Amino acid sequence: MPPKDSGYKSEDDDYPYRPVLNRQGDFTHRNNDPPGTFKLHEYLVDMTREAINGDFDPMRKVFSLRPVPPPAAVERAQTAMGNGANGVWVGTVFNPEAEVPGATPQNLFAPRFINHAYPSFVITRLMLRRRYVHRVGPFKTTMVYADGVCVDNPISGPQAGWSFIYNSRPTDHHSGQVEQKGPDGQVHSPTAQRAELRAVVMALEFRFWAAEGWEQVVMTTMSDYVVTGATDRLRTWPGRKWKTARGTDVANRDLWERLSELLGQYAAGGCEVKFWRMEREPNWSYNVRQAALNAAEKDSARSMHALNNSKTMTSSLALTLALAMAPVTVSAATYAGAVNMENACFWQYGHGYSAWYEGTTAYDWYCSGCRSCGKHSINVTAYCRIRYGPTAYADPQGGGLFDWGCFFP
Repeated sequence: MPPKDSGYKSEDDDYPYRPVLNRQGDFTHRNNDPPGTFKLHEYLVDMTREAINGDFDPMRKVFSLRPVPPPAAVERAQTAMGNGANGVWVGTVFNPEAEVPGATPQNLFAPRFINHAYPSFVITRLMLRRRYVHRVGPFKTTMVYADGVCVDNPISGPQAGWSFIYNSRPTDHHSGQVEQKGPDGQVHSPTAQRAELRAVVMALEFRFWAAEGWEQVVMTTMSDYVVTGATDRLRTWPGRKWKTARGTDVANRDLWERLSELLGQYAAGGCEVKFWRMEREPNWSYNVRQAALNAAEKDSARSMHALNNSKTMTSSLALTLALAMAPVTVSAATYAGAVNMENACFWQYGHGYSAWYEGTTAYDWYCSGCRSCGKHSINVTAYCRIRYGPTAYADPQGGGLFDWGCFFP
C-alpha cells in the first residue's frame, strides 16, 4: 500500500479513499445552530452516547455538520467570486484546455472514494484525477454535470425539465420538472434557458458541497447562457436595475438572484464555484440531457393522459374547444428537493446498506446489504422529514425510478 502522503503520482494513492475532508479541523452545525465549534472526534463520542440512549436520530446530526473553513480559503473564494460587489456573487470560468488540450469531463474527472465526517461511511464523487492536479490546480475539486431542456406540447404547451449528476451510479442522477412557480412565488413560462439555469441552481441546492471538504466545485453545462450569465453578466445587472444592455428586463431574474445567493454561501464556506462550458459528449452529457428530456416529456404525458381521461366529447367542435382551453394545472405544493435513495437507506438502516432496484417504477426500490441479501422497504417520507423538516412529504411525481421528490404542503 503506498503511503497517503506520496503526492499525485498515481491513482493508487487513493486507497482506501482520498481524504478530502479534514476530520482534524473545527466543525460547526448547519446555520450554526446550536452555535459554537467543536472537534469531530469529541462530538461523535457524545453523539454515539446519546444515540444509544435513544435521545435522537444520529444521522440527522451527522449530515448537518459543516467544517469551519480556514480564513485563507474563505478570502480566496470570496475574492475570486466578486466579494459580493453590487450585492451579487458570481462564479468563475473553468478553462482547463490551456493546460490539458482536448480536456473533457470524462478524461479529467473520475469517480473516487472520499472520506466522510462519519468515520465508517465512505462516499463516491466525481473528482479531478491526480495526474492533472499539478496542471489544472492544487485545490480539492469535484464536478457536477447539469443540463435542462424544454419541449413543446400541442396540448399542454411548453414543458421543461432539469437534470444533474455528481457520480456514475444511477442513484446519483437526479431530474425533475421545472416548477411553474419560481423562488419569487410568481408563475413563469418554461423555456430552455430557464431549465438550464434551474438545473444548476438545483444542483447547488441539493447538497452543500463545501461541507464535504471541497475547495472547488465545477458546474459543467452545455449552456452558454448559464456560463456567461453566472461569470460575467450577473455582476452588471444590479447596476442597471436588472435591465439588459438593450434596456429590457433580465429574464429569469428570480433564478439569477437565487444563484447569486447560493454562490455567496459557497464563498463563505471557502469553496469556489466554477463554470465549464462543454460540448455534448458520450455518456455523461447524453445521460443528463436525456434525463432532463424525460422529465419534461413525463409532464407532457401526464397532461395528455388527463385529457384522454376527461369526459368524452361527442362533437368535434367541443373537442377542439377542449384542446384550446385545457387548463394548465399549477400544483399548490412546493418542491423541496430530490430524494437520494442511497442516503435514505443509510439513514434508515445504517452503514453497510445500499439502495437497489428491480424494475422501472418508483416503487421498485429497496434497501439491502448486498444484491442477493434480504430486502428492506424504504421510508421515503421519513427521509424527506429528516432532510427538510416535519411537514415535508415524499411524492413519486411521474412514477419512474428517479422521480421521487420531497415537497412542502
